[in-house]
Amino acid sequence: MPQISVTIPDDLHRLLQELSEETGQSISGLVADFIKQGAYTEAEMRKKIAEFRNMRESKQSK
Repeated sequence: MPQISVTIPDDLHRLLQELSEETGQSISGLVADFIKQGAYTEAEMRKKIAEFRNMRESKQSK
Protein backbone atom coordinates (compact mmCIF):
# COMPACT_ATOMS: atom_id res chain seq x y z
CA MET A 1 0.00 0.00 0.00
CA PRO A 2 1.43 3.44 -0.89
CA GLN A 3 2.52 5.73 1.92
CA ILE A 4 2.50 9.52 2.10
CA SER A 5 3.92 11.98 4.58
CA VAL A 6 2.09 15.11 5.72
CA THR A 7 2.78 17.82 8.27
CA ILE A 8 -0.12 18.72 10.54
CA PRO A 9 -0.57 21.24 13.36
CA ASP A 10 -0.02 20.08 16.93
CA ASP A 11 -3.68 20.54 17.86
CA LEU A 12 -4.82 18.29 15.01
CA HIS A 13 -2.31 15.65 16.08
CA ARG A 14 -3.65 15.77 19.64
CA LEU A 15 -7.20 15.39 18.33
CA LEU A 16 -6.17 12.41 16.23
CA GLN A 17 -4.45 10.86 19.25
CA GLU A 18 -7.64 11.25 21.30
CA LEU A 19 -9.79 9.78 18.53
CA SER A 20 -7.34 6.91 18.17
CA GLU A 21 -7.49 6.16 21.89
CA GLU A 22 -11.29 6.34 21.94
CA THR A 23 -11.83 4.17 18.87
CA GLY A 24 -8.90 1.80 19.13
CA GLN A 25 -8.05 2.61 15.52
CA SER A 26 -4.54 3.70 14.61
CA ILE A 27 -3.90 7.32 13.71
CA SER A 28 -2.83 6.13 10.27
CA GLY A 29 -6.11 4.25 9.85
CA LEU A 30 -8.14 7.24 10.99
CA VAL A 31 -6.34 9.60 8.63
CA ALA A 32 -6.73 7.17 5.72
CA ASP A 33 -10.48 6.95 6.42
CA PHE A 34 -10.81 10.74 6.65
CA ILE A 35 -8.88 11.26 3.41
CA LYS A 36 -10.96 8.62 1.65
CA GLN A 37 -14.21 10.17 2.86
CA GLY A 38 -13.11 13.66 1.83
CA ALA A 39 -11.78 12.56 -1.55
CA TYR A 40 -14.95 10.67 -2.45
CA THR A 41 -17.13 13.55 -1.27
CA GLU A 42 -15.10 15.99 -3.39
CA ALA A 43 -15.24 13.71 -6.43
CA GLU A 44 -19.01 13.32 -6.10
CA MET A 45 -19.47 17.08 -5.76
CA ARG A 46 -17.35 17.72 -8.87
CA LYS A 47 -19.35 15.12 -10.78
CA LYS A 48 -22.61 16.85 -9.84
CA ILE A 49 -21.20 20.25 -10.84
CA ALA A 50 -20.10 18.84 -14.22
CA GLU A 51 -23.55 17.31 -14.75
CA PHE A 52 -25.19 20.63 -13.91
CA ARG A 53 -22.92 22.52 -16.31
CA ASN A 54 -23.62 20.01 -19.08
CA MET A 55 -27.36 20.31 -18.49
CA ARG A 56 -27.15 24.11 -18.50
CA GLU A 57 -25.07 24.17 -21.69
CA SER A 58 -27.49 21.75 -23.33
CA LYS A 59 -30.43 24.02 -22.50
CA GLN A 60 -28.59 27.14 -23.71
CA SER A 61 -27.78 25.60 -27.08
CA LYS A 62 -31.46 24.92 -27.83
